[in-house]
Amino acid sequence: AYSTDIKRGAAPLHLVPEKPSEPLSNDELLVKAENAAHSLKAMELLKTVLSRETGNAHAHQLLGEIYVNWTMYSQAIEHLQQSIKRDPFNNSGKSYYYLGMAQVELGFIEQAKESFWNATYSSGFRSQAYLALANLAFAEKEFKKAQSLLENSLQANSQNYRSNNLLITAIRYNGETEKALAFAEQVLKADPINHLALWEKYLLTTKLNDGVAANKVLEELYQIAGYTDSYYLDTANIYRGAGLYKDAINVLEQADTSA
Repeated sequence: AYSTDIKRGAAPLHLVPEKPSEPLSNDELLVKAENAAHSLKAMELLKTVLSRETGNAHAHQLLGEIYVNWTMYSQAIEHLQQSIKRDPFNNSGKSYYYLGMAQVELGFIEQAKESFWNATYSSGFRSQAYLALANLAFAEKEFKKAQSLLENSLQANSQNYRSNNLLITAIRYNGETEKALAFAEQVLKADPINHLALWEKYLLTTKLNDGVAANKVLEELYQIAGYTDSYYLDTANIYRGAGLYKDAINVLEQADTSA
């Protein structure tokens, strides 16, 4: 391209080539990739970085995240392991967490546990990592261990939605019905329309043979969920993530009854 702009009284018109733009640095490409979220554009930018610098830990980490979100778990593991190998301290908390997620999906449970434990050393991922470990404990029917891990998760982040809800479930599975009900009430005080906490309250009041209270909770659940299935699906999905398939099925059956 050429510039033809001239000022009044300037020398005769002539064509001046524009200065070619400088290529973006790797750091600039990484910022653009993060802003592009998990898109094809982000992947192209990250591959450009890696074509220039094969050991760029941040690029491997971001690419691993993309592959996890795209359910391409083998590719995710490859890049996340490279990220950890190249930079074991900087972004490793995030890399370990996503590595654990990919390993779970491929059935590498023991490796996933190790990855999540490593992620607990990072303050930014401690709560989520303990939650992930609790989900694995639930799936192995180690309910006391799950409860302890959820308590650790909430120490790191008291607002963790799933950890608060599943802690009610863990206490229920450990046979402490009244304690579970008290904690459900505590969660509902902070979040009155918490569907899973209400469902747990319904299960607990039913277990205590308090039919009046149980029917009242069912009415509250119906008022919140209405004719939509999304609340029931979200609650069932939290149970499913913890390997609590019977609980998930019970919630979905209630959705059919309420429809």
